[in-house]
Amino acid sequence: MIKHSFKLLCKHIIITPNEQKLFQKLKNATVDRDDVTIRIAGGWVRNKLLAMKSEQKEWSIDEENKDIDIALDNINGSDFVNSIINIEKEPLRSYTVKLNPEKSKHLETASIVIDGYNIDCNGLRSDIYSQDSRIPLITKGTPLSDALRRDITINTLFYNIHTQEIEDHTQQGLKDLSECLIRTPLSPFETLLEDPLRAFRVLRFATKFHFAIEPQLMGVIKSVDFRKTVLKKVSRERINTEFNKLMTKPAYALQYFKYLVETGLVEIVYHHTPNPSLPFQNSLPYLELGNSQSVNTKVLDTLEFRHSLIFYPMVLDNLLSLTDITKILRDFKSPNKEISQTLSILRLSQVLSTIKSHYTQDTQHTNTSIESYLIDSPTNFKTHLFPLLLELRKSHQFLLSIHLCRIHSQINDNNNNNNSEQFWNDVEALISIKCYPLSKIKYSLTQEDVFENVEIVKSGKCSGTGFTSLMNELIYHQFSKHNFKSNHIQPISKQEAIQFLNSLPNK
Repeated sequence: MIKHSFKLLCKHIIITPNEQKLFQKLKNATVDRDDVTIRIAGGWVRNKLLAMKSEQKEWSIDEENKDIDIALDNINGSDFVNSIINIEKEPLRSYTVKLNPEKSKHLETASIVIDGYNIDCNGLRSDIYSQDSRIPLITKGTPLSDALRRDITINTLFYNIHTQEIEDHTQQGLKDLSECLIRTPLSPFETLLEDPLRAFRVLRFATKFHFAIEPQLMGVIKSVDFRKTVLKKVSRERINTEFNKLMTKPAYALQYFKYLVETGLVEIVYHHTPNPSLPFQNSLPYLELGNSQSVNTKVLDTLEFRHSLIFYPMVLDNLLSLTDITKILRDFKSPNKEISQTLSILRLSQVLSTIKSHYTQDTQHTNTSIESYLIDSPTNFKTHLFPLLLELRKSHQFLLSIHLCRIHSQINDNNNNNNSEQFWNDVEALISIKCYPLSKIKYSLTQEDVFENVEIVKSGKCSGTGFTSLMNELIYHQFSKHNFKSNHIQPISKQEAIQFLNSLPNK
Protein backbone atom coordinates (compact mmCIF):
# COMPACT_ATOMS: atom_id res chain seq x y z
CA MET A 1 0.00 0.00 0.00
CA ILE A 2 1.24 3.52 -0.80
CA LYS A 3 2.39 5.32 2.35
CA HIS A 4 4.04 8.56 1.21
CA SER A 5 2.94 11.83 2.82
CA PHE A 6 0.31 13.67 0.85
CA LYS A 7 -0.17 16.94 2.69
CA LEU A 8 1.75 19.11 0.22
CA LEU A 9 -0.17 17.91 -2.81
CA CYS A 10 -3.57 19.35 -1.94
CA LYS A 11 -3.46 22.35 -4.28
CA HIS A 12 -1.17 21.83 -7.24
CA ILE A 13 -0.14 19.02 -9.55
CA ILE A 14 2.51 18.67 -12.22
CA ILE A 15 1.27 19.47 -15.72
CA THR A 16 3.25 18.30 -18.74
CA PRO A 17 4.04 20.65 -21.66
CA ASN A 18 1.56 18.78 -23.87
CA GLU A 19 -1.14 19.19 -21.24
CA GLN A 20 -0.36 22.90 -20.89
CA LYS A 21 -0.76 23.27 -24.65
CA LEU A 22 -4.06 21.41 -24.52
CA PHE A 23 -5.41 23.48 -21.64
CA GLN A 24 -4.59 26.71 -23.45
CA LYS A 25 -6.62 25.54 -26.43
CA LEU A 26 -9.54 24.76 -24.12
CA LYS A 27 -9.35 28.18 -22.49
CA ASN A 28 -9.16 29.89 -25.90
CA ALA A 29 -12.55 28.41 -26.76
CA THR A 30 -14.23 30.51 -24.06
CA VAL A 31 -11.94 33.54 -24.00
CA ASP A 32 -14.99 35.83 -24.38
CA ARG A 33 -16.99 34.05 -21.65
CA ASP A 34 -16.06 35.17 -18.14
CA ASP A 35 -18.88 33.06 -16.70
CA VAL A 36 -17.47 29.71 -17.92
CA THR A 37 -15.17 27.61 -15.74
CA ILE A 38 -13.43 24.58 -17.22
CA ARG A 39 -12.70 21.77 -14.76
CA ILE A 40 -11.14 18.38 -15.39
CA ALA A 41 -12.94 15.71 -13.42
CA GLY A 42 -12.48 12.23 -12.06
CA GLY A 43 -9.87 9.75 -13.20
CA TRP A 44 -7.38 12.17 -14.73
CA VAL A 45 -7.12 14.12 -11.46
CA ARG A 46 -7.00 10.99 -9.32
CA ASN A 47 -4.27 9.39 -11.40
CA LYS A 48 -2.16 12.56 -11.41
CA LEU A 49 -2.28 12.71 -7.63
CA LEU A 50 -1.62 8.99 -7.25
CA ALA A 51 1.44 9.24 -9.47
CA MET A 52 2.83 12.12 -7.39
CA LYS A 53 1.97 10.43 -4.12
CA SER A 54 3.63 7.14 -4.98
CA GLU A 55 6.60 8.84 -6.67
CA GLN A 56 6.44 6.15 -9.35
CA LYS A 57 8.00 7.82 -12.37
CA GLU A 58 7.37 4.70 -14.42
CA TRP A 59 3.67 4.51 -13.54
CA SER A 60 1.56 4.04 -16.66
CA ILE A 61 -0.11 7.41 -16.24
CA ASP A 62 0.43 8.75 -19.75
CA GLU A 63 -1.65 6.06 -21.39
CA GLU A 64 -4.48 6.32 -18.86
CA ASN A 65 -4.52 10.11 -18.88
CA LYS A 66 -5.12 10.38 -22.60
CA ASP A 67 -8.81 10.17 -21.65
CA ILE A 68 -10.04 13.38 -20.07
CA ASP A 69 -13.50 14.24 -18.71
CA ILE A 70 -14.40 17.93 -18.59
CA ALA A 71 -17.10 19.45 -16.39
CA LEU A 72 -18.40 22.87 -17.46
CA ASP A 73 -20.62 25.48 -15.89
CA ASN A 74 -22.85 27.87 -17.85
CA ILE A 75 -22.25 26.06 -21.16
CA ASN A 76 -23.17 22.60 -22.43
CA GLY A 77 -20.74 20.12 -23.94
CA SER A 78 -21.89 20.50 -27.55
CA ASP A 79 -21.57 24.30 -27.56
CA PHE A 80 -18.13 24.05 -25.96
CA VAL A 81 -16.87 21.57 -28.57
CA ASN A 82 -18.23 23.77 -31.37
CA SER A 83 -16.36 26.74 -29.90
CA ILE A 84 -13.12 24.75 -29.98
CA ILE A 85 -13.68 23.76 -33.60
CA ASN A 86 -14.40 27.35 -34.62
CA ILE A 87 -11.11 28.72 -33.27
CA GLU A 88 -8.79 25.87 -34.24
CA LYS A 89 -7.18 26.12 -37.66
CA GLU A 90 -6.51 22.40 -37.97
CA PRO A 91 -9.46 20.05 -38.55
CA LEU A 92 -10.48 18.16 -35.42
CA ARG A 93 -12.45 14.97 -35.03
CA SER A 94 -15.53 15.47 -32.89
CA TYR A 95 -18.71 13.52 -32.27
CA THR A 96 -21.66 13.34 -29.94
CA VAL A 97 -22.47 10.28 -27.84
CA LYS A 98 -26.26 10.25 -27.82
CA LEU A 99 -28.42 9.42 -24.84
CA ASN A 100 -28.45 5.60 -24.53
CA PRO A 101 -29.54 4.32 -21.10
CA GLU A 102 -29.08 0.66 -22.09
CA LYS A 103 -25.36 1.33 -22.45
CA SER A 104 -25.23 3.51 -19.34
CA LYS A 105 -25.21 6.73 -21.39
CA HIS A 106 -27.61 8.84 -19.35
CA LEU A 107 -26.46 12.17 -20.75
CA GLU A 108 -25.67 13.33 -24.25
CA THR A 109 -21.90 13.79 -24.26
CA ALA A 110 -19.93 15.89 -26.73
CA SER A 111 -16.49 14.47 -27.48
CA ILE A 112 -13.48 15.73 -29.37
CA VAL A 113 -9.93 14.54 -30.06
CA ILE A 114 -7.21 17.16 -29.65
CA ASP A 115 -3.50 16.30 -29.99
CA GLY A 116 -4.20 12.66 -29.18
CA TYR A 117 -6.33 13.40 -26.11
CA ASN A 118 -9.85 11.95 -26.06
CA ILE A 119 -11.99 14.59 -24.36
CA ASP A 120 -15.58 14.14 -23.15
CA CYS A 121 -17.43 17.36 -22.32
CA ASN A 122 -20.49 17.77 -20.09
CA GLY A 123 -22.07 20.53 -18.06
CA LEU A 124 -22.05 20.26 -14.27
CA ARG A 125 -25.09 18.24 -13.27
CA SER A 126 -27.15 16.73 -10.52
CA ASP A 127 -28.59 13.20 -10.83
CA ILE A 128 -31.86 12.06 -9.26
CA TYR A 129 -32.60 8.31 -9.36
CA SER A 130 -35.92 6.50 -9.02
CA GLN A 131 -36.26 3.40 -6.85
CA ASP A 132 -36.56 0.91 -9.70
CA SER A 133 -34.11 2.29 -12.27
CA ARG A 134 -30.42 3.13 -12.58
CA ILE A 135 -31.28 5.80 -15.19
CA PRO A 136 -31.24 9.24 -13.50
CA LEU A 137 -33.22 12.39 -14.02
CA ILE A 138 -30.52 14.93 -14.90
CA THR A 139 -30.66 18.59 -13.93
CA LYS A 140 -28.20 21.47 -14.08
CA GLY A 141 -25.83 21.28 -11.13
CA THR A 142 -23.03 22.88 -9.16
CA PRO A 143 -19.47 21.63 -8.56
CA LEU A 144 -20.64 20.13 -5.26
CA SER A 145 -23.71 18.39 -6.66
CA ASP A 146 -21.63 17.05 -9.55
CA ALA A 147 -19.05 15.69 -7.11
CA LEU A 148 -21.65 14.11 -4.81
CA ARG A 149 -23.27 12.19 -7.67
CA ARG A 150 -20.02 10.27 -8.35
CA ASP A 151 -19.23 6.74 -7.20
CA ILE A 152 -16.34 7.15 -4.73
CA THR A 153 -14.65 10.12 -3.09
CA ILE A 154 -11.30 9.74 -4.84
CA ASN A 155 -13.18 10.29 -8.11
CA THR A 156 -14.89 13.51 -6.92
CA LEU A 157 -11.84 15.77 -7.32
CA PHE A 158 -11.66 18.53 -9.95
CA TYR A 159 -8.71 20.34 -11.49
CA ASN A 160 -9.54 23.95 -12.34
CA ILE A 161 -7.46 24.83 -15.41
CA HIS A 162 -7.92 28.57 -14.75
CA THR A 163 -6.66 28.64 -11.14
CA GLN A 164 -4.45 25.57 -11.72
CA GLU A 165 -5.63 24.10 -8.41
CA ILE A 166 -7.28 20.94 -7.17
CA GLU A 167 -10.85 21.43 -5.93
CA ASP A 168 -12.16 19.02 -3.29
CA HIS A 169 -15.79 20.09 -2.88
CA THR A 170 -16.76 17.07 -0.75
CA GLN A 171 -13.83 17.68 1.64
CA GLN A 172 -13.23 13.91 1.52
CA GLY A 173 -11.42 13.13 -1.73
CA LEU A 174 -7.91 14.24 -0.83
CA LYS A 175 -8.17 12.78 2.67
CA ASP A 176 -9.28 9.36 1.40
CA LEU A 177 -6.64 9.40 -1.32
CA SER A 178 -4.05 10.12 1.36
CA GLU A 179 -5.36 7.35 3.62
CA CYS A 180 -5.76 4.83 0.76
CA LEU A 181 -9.46 4.39 1.44
CA ILE A 182 -12.42 3.65 -0.82
CA ARG A 183 -15.63 5.28 0.40
CA THR A 184 -18.72 6.86 -1.16
CA PRO A 185 -19.37 10.64 -1.14
CA LEU A 186 -22.89 10.10 0.23
CA SER A 187 -24.03 7.24 2.48
CA PRO A 188 -23.06 3.87 0.95
CA PHE A 189 -26.67 2.77 0.67
CA GLU A 190 -27.70 5.97 -1.13
CA THR A 191 -24.78 5.99 -3.57
CA LEU A 192 -25.03 2.27 -4.41
CA LEU A 193 -28.81 2.29 -4.65
CA GLU A 194 -28.60 5.08 -7.24
CA ASP A 195 -26.45 2.85 -9.44
CA PRO A 196 -25.77 -0.69 -8.09
CA LEU A 197 -23.07 -1.29 -10.71
CA ARG A 198 -20.92 0.98 -8.57
CA ALA A 199 -20.34 -1.96 -6.21
CA PHE A 200 -18.25 -3.64 -8.91
CA ARG A 201 -16.37 -0.39 -9.49
CA VAL A 202 -15.63 -0.17 -5.77
CA LEU A 203 -14.04 -3.62 -5.88
CA ARG A 204 -12.14 -2.73 -9.05
CA PHE A 205 -10.61 0.44 -7.65
CA ALA A 206 -9.80 -1.22 -4.32
CA THR A 207 -8.02 -3.99 -6.20
CA LYS A 208 -6.19 -1.79 -8.67
CA PHE A 209 -4.90 0.76 -6.15
CA HIS A 210 -4.54 -1.63 -3.17
CA PHE A 211 -6.90 0.57 -1.15
CA ALA A 212 -9.03 -0.55 1.79
CA ILE A 213 -12.82 -0.49 1.51
CA GLU A 214 -14.66 1.47 4.19
CA PRO A 215 -16.42 -1.11 6.47
CA GLN A 216 -19.93 0.36 6.17
CA LEU A 217 -19.61 0.36 2.38
CA MET A 218 -18.43 -3.27 2.40
CA GLY A 219 -21.38 -4.19 4.61
CA VAL A 220 -23.90 -2.78 2.12
CA ILE A 221 -22.23 -4.59 -0.79
CA LYS A 222 -22.36 -7.91 1.10
CA SER A 223 -26.07 -7.68 1.92
CA VAL A 224 -28.47 -10.07 0.24
CA ASP A 225 -30.98 -7.29 -0.38
CA PHE A 226 -28.36 -5.31 -2.29
CA ARG A 227 -27.58 -8.29 -4.55
CA LYS A 228 -31.30 -8.46 -5.37
CA THR A 229 -31.15 -4.78 -6.30
CA VAL A 230 -28.20 -5.41 -8.64
CA LEU A 231 -30.12 -8.14 -10.45
CA LYS A 232 -33.17 -5.90 -10.73
CA LYS A 233 -31.51 -2.69 -11.96
CA VAL A 234 -28.29 -3.62 -13.79
CA SER A 235 -28.10 -5.32 -17.19
CA ARG A 236 -25.98 -8.44 -17.67
CA GLU A 237 -24.02 -6.69 -20.42
CA ARG A 238 -22.86 -3.93 -18.04
CA ILE A 239 -21.81 -6.45 -15.38
CA ASN A 240 -19.92 -8.43 -18.03
CA THR A 241 -18.06 -5.31 -19.16
CA GLU A 242 -17.10 -4.36 -15.60
CA PHE A 243 -16.03 -7.91 -14.72
CA ASN A 244 -13.81 -8.17 -17.77
CA LYS A 245 -11.77 -5.04 -16.98
CA LEU A 246 -9.59 -6.77 -14.38
CA MET A 247 -10.07 -10.49 -14.92
CA THR A 248 -7.71 -10.57 -17.90
CA LYS A 249 -4.94 -8.84 -15.93
CA PRO A 250 -2.85 -11.28 -13.85
CA ALA A 251 -1.78 -8.57 -11.40
CA TYR A 252 -5.40 -7.99 -10.40
CA ALA A 253 -7.51 -11.04 -11.29
CA LEU A 254 -6.93 -13.03 -8.09
CA GLN A 255 -7.65 -10.21 -5.63
CA TYR A 256 -10.63 -8.99 -7.65
CA PHE A 257 -12.16 -12.47 -7.67
CA LYS A 258 -11.48 -12.79 -3.92
CA TYR A 259 -13.54 -9.65 -3.42
CA LEU A 260 -16.32 -11.05 -5.62
CA VAL A 261 -16.40 -14.25 -3.54
CA GLU A 262 -16.18 -12.39 -0.21
CA THR A 263 -19.03 -10.03 -1.07
CA GLY A 264 -21.20 -12.63 -2.77
CA LEU A 265 -21.21 -10.65 -6.02
CA VAL A 266 -19.78 -13.71 -7.76
CA GLU A 267 -23.32 -15.08 -7.54
CA ILE A 268 -24.40 -12.09 -9.64
CA VAL A 269 -21.64 -12.63 -12.19
CA TYR A 270 -22.35 -16.35 -12.57
CA HIS A 271 -26.05 -16.13 -11.85
CA HIS A 272 -27.60 -18.87 -13.96
CA THR A 273 -26.29 -21.84 -11.96
CA PRO A 274 -27.96 -25.13 -11.00
CA ASN A 275 -26.82 -24.57 -7.40
CA PRO A 276 -26.98 -21.05 -5.88
CA SER A 277 -24.26 -21.94 -3.35
CA LEU A 278 -21.45 -23.17 -5.56
CA PRO A 279 -18.06 -23.24 -3.74
CA PHE A 280 -16.35 -20.52 -5.77
CA GLN A 281 -13.75 -20.20 -3.02
CA ASN A 282 -12.31 -23.49 -4.33
CA SER A 283 -11.37 -21.63 -7.52
CA LEU A 284 -9.02 -19.22 -5.77
CA PRO A 285 -5.97 -21.56 -5.68
CA TYR A 286 -6.42 -22.20 -9.41
CA LEU A 287 -6.50 -18.47 -10.16
CA GLU A 288 -3.43 -17.95 -7.97
CA LEU A 289 -1.40 -20.59 -9.81
CA GLY A 290 -2.89 -19.54 -13.14
CA ASN A 291 -0.43 -16.68 -13.37
CA SER A 292 2.47 -19.10 -13.80
CA GLN A 293 4.83 -18.25 -16.63
CA SER A 294 5.06 -21.79 -18.00
CA VAL A 295 2.74 -20.80 -20.85
CA ASN A 296 2.87 -17.61 -22.93
CA THR A 297 1.29 -14.97 -20.70
CA LYS A 298 -0.66 -13.45 -23.61
CA VAL A 299 -2.40 -16.80 -23.98
CA LEU A 300 -3.05 -17.04 -20.25
CA ASP A 301 -4.46 -13.53 -19.93
CA THR A 302 -7.74 -14.36 -21.62
CA LEU A 303 -11.25 -14.55 -20.25
CA GLU A 304 -11.71 -18.10 -21.50
CA PHE A 305 -8.72 -19.29 -19.47
CA ARG A 306 -9.92 -17.36 -16.39
CA HIS A 307 -13.37 -18.95 -16.75
CA SER A 308 -11.69 -22.37 -17.06
CA LEU A 309 -9.67 -21.83 -13.88
CA ILE A 310 -12.83 -20.84 -12.03
CA PHE A 311 -15.06 -23.67 -13.26
CA TYR A 312 -12.60 -26.60 -13.44
CA PRO A 313 -12.66 -27.65 -9.75
CA MET A 314 -16.46 -27.68 -9.84
CA VAL A 315 -16.46 -29.72 -13.06
CA LEU A 316 -14.17 -32.30 -11.45
CA ASP A 317 -16.43 -32.45 -8.39
CA ASN A 318 -19.46 -32.99 -10.65
CA LEU A 319 -21.08 -29.79 -9.42
CA LEU A 320 -21.20 -28.34 -12.93
CA SER A 321 -21.51 -29.92 -16.35
CA LEU A 322 -20.31 -28.36 -19.58
CA THR A 323 -23.97 -27.78 -20.42
CA ASP A 324 -24.38 -25.87 -17.16
CA ILE A 325 -21.34 -23.72 -17.98
CA THR A 326 -22.71 -22.97 -21.43
CA LYS A 327 -25.94 -21.69 -19.87
CA ILE A 328 -24.04 -19.65 -17.27
CA LEU A 329 -21.83 -17.91 -19.83
CA ARG A 330 -24.69 -17.30 -22.24
CA ASP A 331 -26.69 -15.70 -19.44
CA PHE A 332 -23.59 -13.60 -18.65
CA LYS A 333 -23.63 -12.38 -22.28
CA SER A 334 -20.21 -13.82 -23.06
CA PRO A 335 -19.41 -13.92 -26.80
CA ASN A 336 -19.91 -17.27 -28.54
CA LYS A 337 -16.21 -17.60 -29.30
CA GLU A 338 -15.31 -17.06 -25.65
CA ILE A 339 -17.84 -19.71 -24.61
CA SER A 340 -16.61 -22.18 -27.22
CA GLN A 341 -12.97 -21.79 -26.24
CA THR A 342 -13.75 -22.10 -22.53
CA LEU A 343 -15.63 -25.34 -23.16
CA SER A 344 -12.79 -26.62 -25.33
CA ILE A 345 -10.22 -26.01 -22.59
CA LEU A 346 -12.41 -27.77 -20.02
CA ARG A 347 -13.30 -30.68 -22.28
CA LEU A 348 -9.70 -31.33 -23.27
CA SER A 349 -8.64 -31.06 -19.63
CA GLN A 350 -11.12 -33.81 -18.82
CA VAL A 351 -9.55 -35.95 -21.54
CA LEU A 352 -6.09 -35.36 -20.13
CA SER A 353 -7.33 -36.15 -16.65
CA THR A 354 -8.69 -39.47 -17.94
CA ILE A 355 -5.35 -40.31 -19.54
CA LYS A 356 -3.46 -39.51 -16.34
CA SER A 357 -5.88 -41.59 -14.27
CA HIS A 358 -5.39 -44.64 -16.53
CA TYR A 359 -1.65 -44.12 -16.69
CA THR A 360 -1.26 -43.75 -12.91
CA GLN A 361 -3.36 -46.81 -12.19
CA ASP A 362 -1.71 -49.06 -14.77
CA THR A 363 1.93 -48.04 -14.18
CA GLN A 364 2.08 -47.42 -10.43
CA HIS A 365 4.69 -50.17 -9.90
CA THR A 366 6.69 -49.56 -13.08
CA ASN A 367 8.79 -46.87 -14.69
CA THR A 368 6.87 -46.92 -17.95
CA SER A 369 6.93 -43.64 -19.85
CA ILE A 370 3.70 -42.10 -21.09
CA GLU A 371 4.93 -42.66 -24.67
CA SER A 372 5.52 -46.37 -24.10
CA TYR A 373 2.26 -46.67 -22.24
CA LEU A 374 0.26 -45.22 -25.09
CA ILE A 375 1.99 -47.38 -27.67
CA ASP A 376 1.57 -50.58 -25.65
CA SER A 377 -1.82 -49.88 -24.15
CA PRO A 378 -4.67 -52.37 -24.76
CA THR A 379 -6.34 -52.05 -28.15
CA ASN A 380 -9.78 -51.25 -26.72
CA PHE A 381 -8.38 -48.34 -24.70
CA LYS A 382 -6.15 -47.20 -27.55
CA THR A 383 -9.04 -47.16 -30.00
CA HIS A 384 -10.91 -44.86 -27.66
CA LEU A 385 -7.83 -42.82 -26.83
CA PHE A 386 -6.51 -42.09 -30.32
CA PRO A 387 -9.31 -39.77 -31.49
CA LEU A 388 -9.09 -37.91 -28.18
CA LEU A 389 -5.37 -37.33 -28.58
CA LEU A 390 -5.93 -36.31 -32.16
CA GLU A 391 -8.51 -33.79 -31.02
CA LEU A 392 -6.04 -32.47 -28.43
CA ARG A 393 -3.34 -32.13 -31.07
CA LYS A 394 -5.59 -30.25 -33.47
CA SER A 395 -6.94 -27.86 -30.87
CA HIS A 396 -5.35 -24.48 -30.19
CA GLN A 397 -6.36 -24.93 -26.55
CA PHE A 398 -4.37 -28.07 -25.75
CA LEU A 399 -1.48 -26.18 -24.14
CA LEU A 400 -3.93 -24.29 -21.93
CA SER A 401 -5.61 -27.58 -21.03
CA ILE A 402 -2.26 -29.09 -20.07
CA HIS A 403 -1.48 -26.01 -18.01
CA LEU A 404 -4.85 -26.27 -16.27
CA CYS A 405 -4.13 -29.92 -15.44
CA ARG A 406 -0.69 -28.95 -14.14
CA ILE A 407 -2.33 -26.47 -11.81
CA HIS A 408 -4.78 -29.10 -10.60
CA SER A 409 -1.90 -31.50 -9.90
CA GLN A 410 0.02 -28.84 -7.97
CA ILE A 411 -3.01 -28.25 -5.77
CA ASN A 412 -4.01 -31.87 -5.21
CA ASP A 413 -0.97 -34.14 -5.71
CA ASN A 414 0.76 -33.13 -2.50
CA ASN A 415 3.22 -36.02 -2.40
CA ASN A 416 3.90 -36.45 -6.10
CA ASN A 417 4.32 -32.94 -7.50
CA ASN A 418 7.62 -33.77 -9.20
CA ASN A 419 6.18 -36.88 -10.84
CA SER A 420 3.08 -35.00 -11.96
CA GLU A 421 5.12 -32.16 -13.42
CA GLN A 422 7.25 -34.65 -15.37
CA PHE A 423 4.12 -36.40 -16.58
CA TRP A 424 2.64 -33.18 -17.97
CA ASN A 425 5.95 -32.23 -19.55
CA ASP A 426 6.02 -35.60 -21.30
CA VAL A 427 2.40 -35.28 -22.42
CA GLU A 428 3.06 -31.81 -23.81
CA ALA A 429 6.08 -33.12 -25.73
CA LEU A 430 4.08 -36.09 -26.95
CA ILE A 431 1.20 -34.05 -28.28
CA SER A 432 3.25 -31.19 -29.68
CA ILE A 433 3.53 -31.51 -33.46
CA LYS A 434 7.22 -30.59 -33.37
CA CYS A 435 8.16 -33.26 -30.85
CA TYR A 436 6.32 -36.48 -31.65
CA PRO A 437 4.37 -37.97 -34.58
CA LEU A 438 1.01 -38.70 -33.00
CA SER A 439 0.09 -41.57 -35.30
CA LYS A 440 3.12 -43.51 -34.12
CA ILE A 441 1.12 -44.67 -31.11
CA LYS A 442 -1.44 -46.43 -33.32
CA TYR A 443 -0.47 -49.60 -35.20
CA SER A 444 -3.85 -51.34 -35.46
CA LEU A 445 -5.88 -48.85 -37.45
CA THR A 446 -8.97 -49.95 -39.32
CA GLN A 447 -10.92 -48.15 -42.01
CA GLU A 448 -13.60 -47.40 -39.43
CA ASP A 449 -11.01 -45.72 -37.18
CA VAL A 450 -9.84 -43.50 -40.02
CA PHE A 451 -13.32 -42.52 -41.15
CA GLU A 452 -14.31 -41.76 -37.54
CA ASN A 453 -11.38 -39.37 -37.22
CA VAL A 454 -12.13 -37.78 -40.57
CA GLU A 455 -15.63 -37.08 -39.29
CA ILE A 456 -14.11 -35.36 -36.24
CA VAL A 457 -12.37 -32.92 -38.56
CA LYS A 458 -15.40 -32.44 -40.80
CA SER A 459 -17.73 -31.83 -37.85
CA GLY A 460 -15.51 -29.07 -36.59
CA LYS A 461 -14.88 -30.76 -33.24
CA CYS A 462 -11.17 -30.44 -33.82
CA SER A 463 -9.45 -27.70 -35.76
CA GLY A 464 -6.55 -28.26 -38.11
CA THR A 465 -5.60 -28.12 -41.72
CA GLY A 466 -8.29 -30.52 -42.82
CA PHE A 467 -8.47 -33.94 -44.46
CA THR A 468 -4.99 -34.04 -45.99
CA SER A 469 -3.32 -33.09 -42.72
CA LEU A 470 -5.26 -35.81 -40.93
CA MET A 471 -4.32 -38.40 -43.49
CA ASN A 472 -0.67 -37.39 -43.23
CA GLU A 473 -0.90 -38.07 -39.52
CA LEU A 474 -2.59 -41.43 -39.97
CA ILE A 475 -0.19 -42.86 -42.54
CA TYR A 476 2.96 -41.88 -40.66
CA HIS A 477 3.23 -45.33 -39.09
CA GLN A 478 3.27 -46.85 -42.60
CA PHE A 479 6.35 -44.81 -43.47
CA SER A 480 7.97 -45.68 -40.13
CA LYS A 481 7.87 -49.37 -41.06
CA HIS A 482 10.27 -48.49 -43.85
CA ASN A 483 12.70 -46.68 -41.52
CA PHE A 484 11.37 -43.26 -42.47
CA LYS A 485 12.85 -41.32 -39.53
CA SER A 486 11.97 -37.70 -40.29
CA ASN A 487 9.67 -35.92 -37.82
CA HIS A 488 8.29 -33.88 -40.72
CA ILE A 489 5.39 -35.73 -42.31
CA GLN A 490 5.52 -35.59 -46.09
CA PRO A 491 2.50 -34.44 -48.10
CA ILE A 492 0.44 -37.08 -49.85
CA SER A 493 -2.02 -36.93 -52.68
CA LYS A 494 -5.69 -37.85 -52.47
CA GLN A 495 -4.98 -40.99 -54.51
CA GLU A 496 -2.28 -42.07 -52.05
CA ALA A 497 -4.68 -41.44 -49.18
CA ILE A 498 -7.35 -43.63 -50.82
CA GLN A 499 -4.80 -46.38 -51.44
CA PHE A 500 -3.83 -46.24 -47.79
CA LEU A 501 -7.47 -46.47 -46.70
CA ASN A 502 -8.00 -49.49 -48.92
CA SER A 503 -4.96 -51.20 -47.41
CA LEU A 504 -6.41 -51.11 -43.90
CA PRO A 505 -8.38 -54.11 -42.64
CA ASN A 506 -12.07 -53.92 -41.85
CA LYS A 507 -13.16 -54.45 -38.25
